[in-house]
Amino acid sequence: MRYTLRVMVIIFLGILLIVISFSNSLTFKELGKKYSIVPNPEAMQLESVLYFVGNNTLEFEKRIIEVKDNDIYQAVGKELMKGSRDKYLHSPFEISSGILNYEIDKSILFINFNNDFLSESFWNKSDVYLYIWSIVDTFTEFDEIYKVQFLFEGKKIDIPIGKYNLLNPLSRDTKFVGILENTPSNVVNEYIDYITLDEYRKAYELLDDKTKAYLDYKSFIVYANEFLNDIDGYKSLLHFTENKIDSWIIHIKYVRINLNDTENNTLMKNIKVTGDKDNWKINLVDQIKF
Repeated sequence: MRYTLRVMVIIFLGILLIVISFSNSLTFKELGKKYSIVPNPEAMQLESVLYFVGNNTLEFEKRIIEVKDNDIYQAVGKELMKGSRDKYLHSPFEISSGILNYEIDKSILFINFNNDFLSESFWNKSDVYLYIWSIVDTFTEFDEIYKVQFLFEGKKIDIPIGKYNLLNPLSRDTKFVGILENTPSNVVNEYIDYITLDEYRKAYELLDDKTKAYLDYKSFIVYANEFLNDIDGYKSLLHFTENKIDSWIIHIKYVRINLNDTENNTLMKNIKVTGDKDNWKINLVDQIKF
């Protein structure tokens, strides 16, 4: 019995040595970057409504934003901080980064601002209430949020806003909100949002029939990515609308995010819109290189 056990142990060790020596003789090819897996946090897309301050009113803009790590409120807050696409509309975040964190409790969203937010110029304006409700109405677009409580580095501050006070949660109030017209500029904004978030099918549906006749869906994806490559490293600064006889031209001025004297720091994109307010469509025929 001992002899048999000894033989089995010797055989096992012999096989183990053969396996080890064989594995050491193997060479493994290093895979290039195209075969590597890069972590990509799960993201989702959300259509959000943002409110900005106009002339004695609030104006809203619909945007499609990307939400990472399920942090919806943070994504919406960052989008609000970017400001309006309309140079005549104002954001409550002109100089400060604004928000530290968010917490929701019993349908009240607690927004914790840094104290720099108190240095914003709107606090001394007669329409300060519009700036406050641009924030309140933006976040109460969510069904789960009924009120918004302002905190400043974790503390409530006694700041009267008309008959209200920031010591207390503020409810949604849409009496300040104007009506946003369906304009050529807004259609162009929606189109750019779609291609930025790879929603090519939705963007393609915004094209007019003349463009679709020249550009099938697969070719459009190539065109859209060329557009995105052109504006990579730039941010939208101004929109100008030019009224032609049978169309509108939306001129978009982009400015380079990191200024460099050796490169072009501004970029213009012109997008043609046809149709009417009930059915605006994008026309790319003049921009397509055949």
